[in-house]
Amino acid sequence: MSPDAGSSMSRHSQELPLLLKILMVFRVATVTLFLGGAVVIQLKGSQVLFFAPLFTIYLLVVAVYLLTILLATVFNQVENLPRFAAYQVGIDLIIYTIIVFLTGGHSSPFAFLYLFSILWAALALRGGGYWTASIASILYGSVVDLQYYSLVMPPYASELADLLLVNPWDIMGRVFMNVTAFYAVAYLGHMISYRYRTAREELTEKTVDLEKLKTLSDVVFESITSGIAVLDEGGAIRSMNSAAEKMLNLAGKSTGKSGKLRDPFAGIPIHDLLERASIGGVNRWEGSYSDEEGERTLGLSISPLKDPERGYVVIFQDLTELRDMEDKLKVSEKLSAIGRMAASIAHEVRNPLASMSGSIQILKNDLDVHGEDLHLMDIVLKETERLNDLVGNFLDYARPPTPRFEDVDLKDIVVDTLNLLGPVATANEITFETELPEEPVILSLDVAQMRQIIMNLVKNAADAVSTGGRVVVSVARDTSRDGSVLAVTDDGPGIPDEVLPEIFEPFMTTKDHGTGLGLAIVYQLVQIHKGTVDVSTEMKKGTTVSIHLPPWRSH
Repeated sequence: MSPDAGSSMSRHSQELPLLLKILMVFRVATVTLFLGGAVVIQLKGSQVLFFAPLFTIYLLVVAVYLLTILLATVFNQVENLPRFAAYQVGIDLIIYTIIVFLTGGHSSPFAFLYLFSILWAALALRGGGYWTASIASILYGSVVDLQYYSLVMPPYASELADLLLVNPWDIMGRVFMNVTAFYAVAYLGHMISYRYRTAREELTEKTVDLEKLKTLSDVVFESITSGIAVLDEGGAIRSMNSAAEKMLNLAGKSTGKSGKLRDPFAGIPIHDLLERASIGGVNRWEGSYSDEEGERTLGLSISPLKDPERGYVVIFQDLTELRDMEDKLKVSEKLSAIGRMAASIAHEVRNPLASMSGSIQILKNDLDVHGEDLHLMDIVLKETERLNDLVGNFLDYARPPTPRFEDVDLKDIVVDTLNLLGPVATANEITFETELPEEPVILSLDVAQMRQIIMNLVKNAADAVSTGGRVVVSVARDTSRDGSVLAVTDDGPGIPDEVLPEIFEPFMTTKDHGTGLGLAIVYQLVQIHKGTVDVSTEMKKGTTVSIHLPPWRSH
């Protein structure tokens, strides 16, 4: 059996209970209407319709009622509904045969009742119309023959005395016309049923296709990472996908009485953009969007809906991370240019410094210099050494050594580096703390460069905090980026907003004696390790510098 055939039979079996209920109701209504009407005619008029006592008719009506009640009672317990339906059709044929028998056989005005059962069977049962018409023809013909040959007669047979005087060909003609009507109705019912089933199957297929198309449309609508919102003419959102809800932070927010969200694009001149879109659309707009989570950058395009719909489709993306990456790329390009310049300057400056330092040292040793002159020579030597260190930092920044990656435990590097910086904590009267996982943190790193990263960050943090402050170095898994994060947190005064965008640029420092190369070197070394640097700060509460690295291996 094909799947279509199975589904068709399933739908047919779902409709059969309803058709059976209609059949039972129709049976009661038929008996009540036609038998009741016939009794009234027989009592009030002069025409005799039933050739039997009235109590026989009453008994037939009551029997039909009781039988229908019994069938309705067992209806829900029946497992084989087609067979149950066939039994009910047979019961109706017997009831109609009794009515035809009691109302004159071939001259009965109720022979048409058979047509109802034939039509119902043709609609409800596959091929049921033809076998019902055959049984009805046999029953009707048997009643006519039995009465014509006086083999079985109703109680008031004297009323049918003229039956034998009727021309047999007239009786045969009437029987032939009724039987022909039976099969004609069976054929008509079969065609109606066939057309209905065909139309229903086509409609079902179209419905399934439409549901699949709708499901696909919904899946595509929800799967698109860009935000999509459908707006009405007033700018209220009619529908949106999950990405739009997330970007606009609208998940779980209630709508108004109209079921539409109003003013969802806080801070964006959406109404002005809609006016422009109604003329020719807005291909691209970019600006700031603010909500309780902060300020972000959105880029959007707007297109008017095609007739007959009225409204707009807004497609937008959160460009915050992209713009941050572009800013970082600009910083990286700027640092690269400065690095190349620094390398050239370092080569040009280092040689004169060496000559100056050597010359002063010779003069100091050869000349008998005392007092203020000796002090001035010491200052020159000290500042020359400081300049030499600065040039060395330039060279480290401009031409960092080639990294030597190896699998090491990042925890060990953190602990060793903090041990080396112990005197810094003691001198500044601050506390170094660690938050490290129990399991090993195995990463492919250059040990010297990673130690330099941690050392520069911890020194910067130590310089920022006051006496009694603390610096925390932590290592954790970064579930949001599927990686690892090394963070250095201090409880210092924080970094001002006007300074924050420039902290990774060379020579950018807020210290009195700083070179401004520490964070620039950190930024460069982190890039060598395929990582990124994020800074979060809050004034008067502290700063956290986070180094995002690839995921670690436990062993």
